[in-house]
Amino acid sequence: MMDTIRGLILNEYTVGGSLLLAGFAVAFGKEWGFMNMSLGPVSVRTLVGLVPLIVGASVLLHAVRHQNIPVVSDVAGYGEQIVGMVSGPIEAEL
Repeated sequence: MMDTIRGLILNEYTVGGSLLLAGFAVAFGKEWGFMNMSLGPVSVRTLVGLVPLIVGASVLLHAVRHQNIPVVSDVAGYGEQIVGMVSGPIEAEL
């Protein structure tokens, strides 16, 4: 049952797409007062938004073309390991 849920909801396309969309909305969306501080030529809002934007693009790139972005794919691999560790006890309860 957990594999069905994971296959429908937690697949590479939905996770990558949601990260890409959230990152784009934060980085280039409406200005927020507390995140408009600038660090040189770039605002904090842009820096915070670029992290999920790049990770989402990497996940989608890997899903579509089976290519990896070196540093980002390592972070995505760690995230996949954490999801596996967390979902193990939940699967045991079901």
